[in-house]
Amino acid sequence: MESASDAMKSVLDSAIEYVKCPESTEHLTGKITQIGRLVMPGDAQDNGVKQVRHVIDMLKKYRSDASAQRPCSVVVFGPPGSGKSHFVEEIAKEVTGSTSLTRANLTQIDRTEELAKIFSPEAVQPLQAGVRAPAPAADNNMPVYFFDEFDAALDGVPLGWLRWFLAPMQDGKVLTNGTTVPVGKAIFMFAGGTAETLDEFNLRAQINPEAYRARKVPDFVSRLRGAINIGGVNATGEERIISRAVALRKILKKPPGRTLTGERIRSLLTNGHFVHGMRSMETLIDAEPDEQPDGRLPDAIRRQHFSRGQLDGRLIGISAGLTEQSLQPMFLELTRQLLRTGAKLAYGGAFFPEGTLKQVASAARETQPEPDGQKGNSYLVRNYLGLPTWLSMEYQPDAESRNVVEFIQLDTLTAAELKELRLPSDTWFGAMPRDPHAPYEPRCHVAWALSLFRLRVRMLQDVSAVVVVGGKDDGRSWGRVAGIAEEAMIAMALGKPIYVLGGAGGAARAVGQLLGLDQAPVGMEHCLQPAEHDELNNALKPYSRSFQIPGVPDSPQTLEQLRQFLFHRGATTSAWRWNGLELQQNRDLFALPIAQKPEVVREAVGQILKGLSRISWKSANGGDAA
Repeated sequence: MESASDAMKSVLDSAIEYVKCPESTEHLTGKITQIGRLVMPGDAQDNGVKQVRHVIDMLKKYRSDASAQRPCSVVVFGPPGSGKSHFVEEIAKEVTGSTSLTRANLTQIDRTEELAKIFSPEAVQPLQAGVRAPAPAADNNMPVYFFDEFDAALDGVPLGWLRWFLAPMQDGKVLTNGTTVPVGKAIFMFAGGTAETLDEFNLRAQINPEAYRARKVPDFVSRLRGAINIGGVNATGEERIISRAVALRKILKKPPGRTLTGERIRSLLTNGHFVHGMRSMETLIDAEPDEQPDGRLPDAIRRQHFSRGQLDGRLIGISAGLTEQSLQPMFLELTRQLLRTGAKLAYGGAFFPEGTLKQVASAARETQPEPDGQKGNSYLVRNYLGLPTWLSMEYQPDAESRNVVEFIQLDTLTAAELKELRLPSDTWFGAMPRDPHAPYEPRCHVAWALSLFRLRVRMLQDVSAVVVVGGKDDGRSWGRVAGIAEEAMIAMALGKPIYVLGGAGGAARAVGQLLGLDQAPVGMEHCLQPAEHDELNNALKPYSRSFQIPGVPDSPQTLEQLRQFLFHRGATTSAWRWNGLELQQNRDLFALPIAQKPEVVREAVGQILKGLSRISWKSANGGDAA
């Protein structure tokens, strides 16, 4: 079976050849479909192309319908620099034979009376800035109006223009200054600026249900006859590579014509975030060609066009078991895509030769976050280690891993505690004996429980969000309970968004069930196994005050309390921390069989990245993000 990594490498190699020698790239050209002069890259080869074909066919049918008396409305979404304006022109040309449009940029218009003038031929002049009338149209019986940034504010009200458009969309007429101006048969093309897809626009607007209805979002959407989502150069995974290959080939074909090395092409296709989309990509290539290695733009200007990614500055925690071999493809893909969108990763646990951290570090070494191939000076992964973990000489990281992983050694046990527990301060010891015939020492287990709890609190205070996956649930945790469960509990107590993947089973599945992410309800007593050694609970009682999460006076002390804590903060409750995904999307993510197929891994990572990019939409108290 081809792995996700192998499949991505195959596409990347083909994309590089496509940019350098397009005639020899059958693998990639099979993923690029042209409709007229419209190019839809990436996953658009299926859904996107179908969208375009549907809209074009629908508009052609509308144009030939002599009985049509009101406008036909279509919306186009895409990220900045994706070419929405050019795309609208191409749609118009495909349907009417002309790119002639009447344009209005609604960010430049502050009065509805000014916009109404575009429907009155005798009032075309003077027009306010932001409105541009077309040259004589090829089809005078069916004008095409292009409303750019239709989701802009009006009079300080977010999405304020939507209400105004309802009448012309529905009735084919506009009322202005007491006069009714007919619109009649026409094509309305809307382009959005606050979201990258129609689903995203609708979801973002619904964050505040009252405002969603008051701003007439459902009324506006119900009047649309078609929608097109344009992929951009800042997508993730395979779509990013293909979109950038198409854009890069166009840029390099423009006069005076440039050539780039294969390594530079590889970097441009995979790394970083082009702030203004294709425009930024073109600016950097023009200003920093391969033939001028010392011609780098000043950093202040360069930052206006390029960043590490949409998640630049965010630290994403990975809550997983120490050794999760079956989830290696998941860790590799998650690491690559998080780093390529600007995030850094955090993990708490020892460095096993074939363990989870080793897999994350390997993926980090392969990922170059800078477009010019430079790795930069900062670490990509942060590893938190408590006592006595960092005293062990058995699991020391290799030199290559030390180049990308920052190892943070925490003094998670005090000298007084170690003395009280009769444990060494300079020698490693285990929570439980490795020899099954050796006696169990509860005091060792207590020390580890304290250390792991404090390590997890510190790590989770630092992160922006947490991905929860895998982990053992067999009662043999070296902490109080399964590590995954404690990390999920602390994250939620600190108000951090979490993404729970239960498809691989383990403690993550139990956590998700308690959080209401399973389709079927499950009894709490069946989620998470109690400690194998009964003596642990009694040994922990004198230290109960040491397990308080800062700012959380009701921090769980027992397994039963932890179950209750998670249950009452589930995805259907008001205490759930918004993670950018709807309830059903979280449930779908939870159910994905991530240990089986590469395409499922890509789907899971794509959903996580989508959610992370949306967290800022809603404030911590669930306020309006519009």
